[in-house]
Amino acid sequence: ENTFESDDVTADAVHSCIIKTSIPWKLSKRGAIDGDDTIAHELQEEEIKSETSRALDLLDLLSRSGTLSLSHVDHHVIMGKSHWFEHSIMETLVQQNLNPLSCLGRSAVIFSETLQKGLP
Repeated sequence: ENTFESDDVTADAVHSCIIKTSIPWKLSKRGAIDGDDTIAHELQEEEIKSETSRALDLLDLLSRSGTLSLSHVDHHVIMGKSHWFEHSIMETLVQQNLNPLSCLGRSAVIFSETLQKGLP
């Protein structure tokens, strides 16, 4: 947020979002090791907590409680940000003669630089 606040274009435009998942979740598992059949069922709230805990326990086990470096893995992270415009799209285009896509692009570059520690 400090990076966005220091930029004149995006200072008040970029805001954090809360991403919520819907219930129920769908869990799919393979029935047999050599089979192609898949077993699927919907998880309720308690089952979701249990499966989340199992997944985090597995990650903890594989990384030896964080002591083993996971250098050759892909990490997928979702971070929600919304870009608010002070005026409508048409007012931004016509009255201010400003391309709203360039504002979005600038926000994306700042966000990427922040995540990549300065590398766009």
